[in-house]
Amino acid sequence: MKTINLDNNVDDLLRPIKILLQTVVDSHSIAEKYTQPTIRKILNEGINPLTVAPVRVERVILFADIVSYTVISGKMPTEDILLILNTYFEICSRIIFKNGGEVNKFIGDGLMAYFDVSLADNAIHACLKILEELQILHQNSLENSPLQLLHSGFGLAQGSVIEGNMGSNYKTDYTIIGDAVNIASRLEGVTREVNRSLVFSESLKQSTKKPWPFINLGKLNLKGKKYESEVNSIGHELVNNLRGPIS
Repeated sequence: MKTINLDNNVDDLLRPIKILLQTVVDSHSIAEKYTQPTIRKILNEGINPLTVAPVRVERVILFADIVSYTVISGKMPTEDILLILNTYFEICSRIIFKNGGEVNKFIGDGLMAYFDVSLADNAIHACLKILEELQILHQNSLENSPLQLLHSGFGLAQGSVIEGNMGSNYKTDYTIIGDAVNIASRLEGVTREVNRSLVFSESLKQSTKKPWPFINLGKLNLKGKKYESEVNSIGHELVNNLRGPIS
């Protein structure tokens, strides 16, 4: 066994402690990448997230999806598919977070996020900023770049949801469920039918405060709904065509 002289070998004593602390820091940094902001906030408050009871709250729900992803991904090498997905998720996550929203989960080539009801205008603004950044991406990427194929549709809905821990003893998510979630998802799918990049519910429209150039698309049958739903959009060059203006 090696004997350490405490007076002359302080570095030998501190080295394993430094390594241990660095490992903890690295582990924390890695865990943050896999953990949504709400959970990090709860942990930073010294609360065990598993003890937080689900609550019913009003939220603005955002669903986003890459247009024609199944078709384009079937013809691409893996590295091009990952380039499209990672670029898309990075742009969406950054802009949604900047506008006060939270990305709750990635779902295949799409994502679900939510905002506080007071941030209804921010939700619309976030969608427009993402579309704007995608347009800039098209303009700045090479003609044969897979990023030229990156286009997105957005569905927004507002309503009462249950927010909290859901899952099993093996896997738990902090997420939201409710009719508003289903409606936002269905509205995102409607973008293909109406050839517009952004559509949203009447309830979301009523919560906005800014003078958006609203366009009423009439009442549409949403999958899984008994009654027709009022669907809206806005008059904007980034929204008027699902693919968006590309120069």
